[in-house]
Amino acid sequence: MIPSLSTHLFVFYELSEKILRLIRAGGFENIELWGMSPHLSMDDSEKLKNISRIINDQGLTVRSMHAPFYRTIWDAFNDKWLSLSDPDAGRRREALEMAVNAIKASEIFGHRVLVLHCGFMEKKRNRDEKYLVGSIKKLIEISRDYGVRLALENGPESYGGVSSALGIIQEFDPESLGFCLDLGHANLEPEMNPAQAIKRIGLRLANLHVSDNYGKNDEHNPPGQGNIAWDKVGKSLGSFSNPELSMNSFAQLPFTFELADPDRGQHRTVERFDPVVKKARAFFHQLFPG
Repeated sequence: MIPSLSTHLFVFYELSEKILRLIRAGGFENIELWGMSPHLSMDDSEKLKNISRIINDQGLTVRSMHAPFYRTIWDAFNDKWLSLSDPDAGRRREALEMAVNAIKASEIFGHRVLVLHCGFMEKKRNRDEKYLVGSIKKLIEISRDYGVRLALENGPESYGGVSSALGIIQEFDPESLGFCLDLGHANLEPEMNPAQAIKRIGLRLANLHVSDNYGKNDEHNPPGQGNIAWDKVGKSLGSFSNPELSMNSFAQLPFTFELADPDRGQHRTVERFDPVVKKARAFFHQLFPG
């Protein structure tokens, strides 16, 4: 597996050379870009190109990008979301346009996986899922031309859990749409734990989002600050390794730490994240020694 760090940890800060230098110094060589404002403004091509140059200078590789599901982080705090499954055509079109921009940004950053949210509430699934499927079909028409594989992420169970996301994914060609398993979200499901989710998804797995919680709230804690059984997670990941696979081999699967800033950007410097980054990298070696 490939250890990777999502820049979601720095969501309250504009992505900068200082942040990227800190990630590299913490032992990571691979990242997932959080493609949302103010962290990363996807509508400023010159800024994106400058960030790409810094990423390359730091010896980092962009393995994946998270498609936007809000306009700014402050909209998210006010429950103003962008969703590919929104029944409102105008809002759904906006979400689709932002996802298309994230696909096209692969020409700048080189990522080959784009993570999408389900974006529907389970109690409204029968109404909203058709809009999500339609949005995914439109995105695949574009993503194929850019060599980008889409990865649908499970939400907490009430927002498109593992079973719902897997049901959608199985309607599509595996080379076009895979599964981004958020282990923290899976830990919130009462009938399934993260290790079981890995086994159920199997070879459709395209990316992992790694964080911990205590089964109550989506806290995005570092592994160990929660009740996920990480030894079982490691065994489940190893159980479906297949050297004959080309796109989704175990060796190339990103193990992406998606951690949160509990202080919501209240500190002026990002240096305080240094031990968090280093501990995440050390945890990967503990889980997969050698």
